[in-house]
Amino acid sequence: MHQKVHHMALKDWGPQVRKALNQAMTDHIVLTQSKLAQANPIDTGRMASRSPLV
Repeated sequence: MHQKVHHMALKDWGPQVRKALNQAMTDHIVLTQSKLAQANPIDTGRMASRSPLV
């Protein structure tokens, strides 16, 4: 019985780690992009207004 519980925990470990890594990566990208936006607010604004999707 002990073995089974341990095996289940190990099985759930992969997806949990993947989820945490994805979250960390998302946070990193958001942080980097907001820093870039703060560095060149005029450029980003001009690019956004020139976008064909707007």
